Amino acid sequence: MEPPVAVVRVRDGKAEAWAPVQNPQATRDGLAQVLGLDSANVSVGVTLLGCGFGRKSKPDFVLETAILAAQMDGRPVKVQWSREDDIHHAYFHAVSVDRLEASQDADGNTTGSLHRTLSPSIQSLFVEGANLKGDLELGMGFNTMPLKVSAIKLENPEAPAHVRIGWFRAAYNLLHAFAIQSFAAELAQAAGRDHRDYLLELLGPARQVNPTEFGNSWNYGENPEVYTIDIGRMRVVIEKATKGAGWGWELPEGRGLGGPI
Repeated sequence: MEPPVAVVRVRDGKAEAWAPVQNPQATRDGLAQVLGLDSANVSVGVTLLGCGFGRKSKPDFVLETAILAAQMDGRPVKVQWSREDDIHHAYFHAVSVDRLEASQDADGNTTGSLHRTLSPSIQSLFVEGANLKGDLELGMGFNTMPLKVSAIKLENPEAPAHVRIGWFRAAYNLLHAFAIQSFAAELAQAAGRDHRDYLLELLGPARQVNPTEFGNSWNYGENPEVYTIDIGRMRVVIEKATKGAGWGWELPEGRGLGGPI
């Protein structure tokens, strides 16, 4: 993992920064604020590696470099955090508790399900009393799982944050997907069916689904009429992954083959 590192030069009423930041616009605004400059006089160059890391959406390490550079008479300054610095000033991925329940008919088909997700919101960093996941977080794989189940209930109880929340690798998609896919494997086992086949049945036939039908108003900021949920694409991913893994071959006793996520 690339450590937090930045190079900043401040001279002639302007600032130039180079760093692996995920949000260069917020970095520029932060630099303008700490240096007392107009944003138009601040430039931020994004280096190649590390730009997608959630931690680097927070530019504190760049601002620290800029404060030092402002004292160096126009000479560029590089600051690279040690692992100890990184941990000391860390943000924590949200913990999560997900409870899932379901009913099955005599043939093992899932007829109803409940998914209750409990984890603090990243909005707790910015808004006091933000104890519920917002549309953005619920849209990350929670209310966007269009399973072919006739009755689905989704619940989002309050969960106050006790640490500074940050995102690392897929944000809440990770938590929701692990819970849903693990439960799908349990449902398949309870029905006495193959996990892959059962998961494909839960998804249903290939089709395009408007995410607003499931209460998802966020949709990653994109037009839901244009960027739909593509069930066919989901099915192909599962089919190709399991085919490549040799799904269905006989395993020695005590061995298992993980299910598709």
